[in-house]
Amino acid sequence: MHIPRDDSYFLSLAQHARRFIPALGSEYAEEDEEEEGGFLAYMALGQIRRFFFHPARTPEEQTQVLAFLNHALAVGGESTETAIVLEIFTAAYYYNEPFTSFFHEHLSPAAWQLFLTHRDIERQRGIYTVTPEGESRPFNE
Repeated sequence: MHIPRDDSYFLSLAQHARRFIPALGSEYAEEDEEEEGGFLAYMALGQIRRFFFHPARTPEEQTQVLAFLNHALAVGGESTETAIVLEIFTAAYYYNEPFTSFFHEHLSPAAWQLFLTHRDIERQRGIYTVTPEGESRPFNE
């Protein structure tokens, strides 16, 4: 079954995240989510970013986050994709290893390609440099 990609997913992104990532918890009331839509989507992704990169996270919890990202990128529209790139992927570029290899291991092929494409764009803009081993580093280091 093909699920069409549209931005209605983006408006309920926080709700979907809570379903995929039980340990994330619930900061947002569902009734507020419908009213605020896109704003709450960015807030939820910020919470997911902090959750994922927190040193206390287990690999299982981090895998849940990447499963959510795979799902969101597969069914969400352009707004969902843009928000994930801005809120999650750019943080992974900064933190680099072991996250780059973890992302490679757990992202779907399409999500991994999106990760690489935007990392290359950031590198071309002079924000990150990529080593011959494929690791990204902030440009000023």
